[in-house]
Amino acid sequence: MPDPARKQLIVKLPMPSIQTTARPKSLHAAIRQEALKQTPASSTPSNVSEHFSQSQIAIALTICKSKPAGLSTKEYCEQLNRHFKIGQPVRRDQLRYIETAEFWKDQYTSLHLKQKALENQLRCCKEALRLSRKRHHGDAEEDALQDSQHGTDLIRNNQSQPPEDWETIIEENDYLRLSSYALRIRRHRTALEDSAIDSNNLDKINAHSTHTLQLLTQLESALPDCCLPLRLFKDNEDEVKISFSFQQVMNQFALAFLACLASIDDLFRTIPGRAKKTEIVYRMVMLFNRGLNILRTISAEQATHDMAARSHSPQHKRPRIEAGEYLVNKYLANALAAIAHNAQWKAQQPAHCEILEGCLFSILEHTGRLVSEAIFGEHVASSDLPANITTNAGSVVRGFVRPEARYIIQVLHALAGAGDRRGLVTQILAAGKTSLNEQLRATNPTNLDIFGDLLSKSKRLLQITLVKSAVGGADLESLRLPTPPLETSNVATEERLEKYGKEWLIEMVWGIIGWDIVCSK
Repeated sequence: MPDPARKQLIVKLPMPSIQTTARPKSLHAAIRQEALKQTPASSTPSNVSEHFSQSQIAIALTICKSKPAGLSTKEYCEQLNRHFKIGQPVRRDQLRYIETAEFWKDQYTSLHLKQKALENQLRCCKEALRLSRKRHHGDAEEDALQDSQHGTDLIRNNQSQPPEDWETIIEENDYLRLSSYALRIRRHRTALEDSAIDSNNLDKINAHSTHTLQLLTQLESALPDCCLPLRLFKDNEDEVKISFSFQQVMNQFALAFLACLASIDDLFRTIPGRAKKTEIVYRMVMLFNRGLNILRTISAEQATHDMAARSHSPQHKRPRIEAGEYLVNKYLANALAAIAHNAQWKAQQPAHCEILEGCLFSILEHTGRLVSEAIFGEHVASSDLPANITTNAGSVVRGFVRPEARYIIQVLHALAGAGDRRGLVTQILAAGKTSLNEQLRATNPTNLDIFGDLLSKSKRLLQITLVKSAVGGADLESLRLPTPPLETSNVATEERLEKYGKEWLIEMVWGIIGWDIVCSK
């Protein structure tokens, strides 16, 4: 049997019977005559209309076009009539489309239903992912596996989330979170700067130390909460609000660290204040060290991300670092460099000596690791082999590029690179090294230039620390971190604000509308 699809589009009407005296002269008359012939006499209506509807004409044309060859129209209609099942509709997949518009309408409806089902499934997956992130929020490494959907504003999030979940939208909005942290840090810093110390008033001394610890606690939570979610953001014109807000947070971070450094001068002159010295000094150094560790962690992840992007790009070219600089790297390094450059170190303050030594140890540790990787292709100081032997002995490292080195050198130069700054650093280290002073007095009791020997010893300590950080050496004397406290103070923070309270209201209005014209400091 020939393929019905190859039938011509010409309507073939059956010829009239022999008894028919006159041949129809039009398509209208032919269809009417064929319908009268093929309709049983019992069902023939008494009054036959002279006109046919468009649906009737369409059915007649369809029957004529689909009729198999060698089969008359009457026989084909009888065959169709035998397959009619009254009260039992044909399944939808067995229907044949007559109109093209009806076909595409059903196609659109099917795709629309599939899309709605996929959107509901995606919404459920996002909700499950949000709950999982909330349960594991304390683990920074687990949180770093999050996808790169950052910077979306509140209105865009509100379109993809249920309307009743607006509080969750506010909590997860990057811009509001950054604005809230900037306002909190500024509020704690202002409270610390306004609190005066009276050596005869124990309450004021305790309040001053509490303000200092609260500010340090706020800075410790701000670093991972603000930096890690934005680790793949670029500093470009696409997200100006996010870039400006993060810059504000880092600016407040640097000012708050310097405020803590200035506040300990008067605090540690009192006996209750000196009881908090070990904890405050250690937390300040570890805060600086944590900023460097975040730079290292996100730089490694950014390098992996860029490599994957270049492998999928048709042009395998290494992009310049200046083009599309990462947001967190840029402003976090600027904040650490501002702390190192603007800190007013005082040689007569033992706490300043310990903080400076800890910061120098932290930056030299990162610098030594980069130097070791550049020369040996690995971090030799962390080698498990005897005497820190390298595993790539004799090999030449080629193509060493670490964007992280740019920011490490920036912080290192601000801390100890300038000419006058380098002399001040060695003087403070020499003044704080009482053990070296006693050792030199014991070995050279007649030497009057003990301080000069301490300066040279301090310079060598910087170099030895760098060498030890690069290639190891447990027996080498170097700089070190301050002693950790035996116990930490349980200071109340404002991480859980009173719901719909004053502080919550101010932070939300600050984040959504802002009033920089009022708070310009």
